[in-house]
Amino acid sequence: MEYIKLIGILIIVLGFALKLDVLAVVLVAGIVTGLVAGLDFVHILEIIGESFVNNRLMSIFLIMFPVIAIIERYGMKERAAYLIGKIRNASAGKVLSI
Repeated sequence: MEYIKLIGILIIVLGFALKLDVLAVVLVAGIVTGLVAGLDFVHILEIIGESFVNNRLMSIFLIMFPVIAIIERYGMKERAAYLIGKIRNASAGKVLSI
């Protein structure tokens, strides 16, 4: 039965359907799939750790999205436009040089 190794897909579908924590669902699915495939727990943790270290710049990039959303929510764009409007004789070149 090679289909049992696809149990991780079922775990992800059920976890998302039940609206559980996405990160926890994906980690559990990965660990269960690794155990069913015959990997030992330490090796599974090594794979997860290496993947995290190799993709940590992507994590930093994804963290920036909520920060940008919060800044936009509290009116950063309007505030910047107001400050630029207060500068006398503001041109695109002067604003970019600042």
